[in-house]
Amino acid sequence: MTHLHIPDGVLPLWLWASGFALAAALVALGARVASGTDFRRRLPVLSMTAALMIIAMSIPVIPAVYHVQLAGLAGIILGPGLGLIAVFIVNLLLALVGHGGITVVGLNTLILSGEMFAAWALYKVFKRALAPGIAAGVAAFLAMAVGAGVMLTVIALASPEVGLTHLREVTSFGERHHGEHAGSLYAAVPYENLSLRRFAILVVGLGSIGWILEGVITGLMVRFAARVKPDLVGAETAA
Repeated sequence: MTHLHIPDGVLPLWLWASGFALAAALVALGARVASGTDFRRRLPVLSMTAALMIIAMSIPVIPAVYHVQLAGLAGIILGPGLGLIAVFIVNLLLALVGHGGITVVGLNTLILSGEMFAAWALYKVFKRALAPGIAAGVAAFLAMAVGAGVMLTVIALASPEVGLTHLREVTSFGERHHGEHAGSLYAAVPYENLSLRRFAILVVGLGSIGWILEGVITGLMVRFAARVKPDLVGAETAA
């Protein structure tokens, strides 16, 4: 998964503080973009999307100990302005219940914002030639790769040991929800001398299973939305 599960006190001050500053600037920009005449009309959609993301990110999937994030869905449904607000709200609320530390809220907002924006942009391109559900699924899958790239950049700026901490937190997250066997894939990884290269291979190798799941779920949800309420996803016909 590309959402950092790192407790407070691990990341260097300059890194998480920079993350907060950049995230605050993005959210402020998003609020300005979203403050149009239809903001109040779309507020319930913002609330619904954020709630879906919180639920999805609170349930790890066995055996990969991956949780669906739905940041791509937020971008497709809300657009970049409201999407930025939704991503920040979700990360803040999850941090308050121990889903990562408070100090990683800014960095996690940047990571999920990268996914959200990528999915929004790619969906706009793909839906010209593909049905809405397929376009959304492909966009969400590729957006996860973007999020993984941002996360790996954060780990590179910190140290490979931070990646080790993330993996251990991911494993314990799965075990708290589904028992000791849930973290078996990550627990079997030889943590000694973990390098950035090895961490990247692990993220892409095991994470790609979750990326496919993310694409399928996002595609099905957009396909349904395109049938019952086409204007919600900018589609005129169903997938």
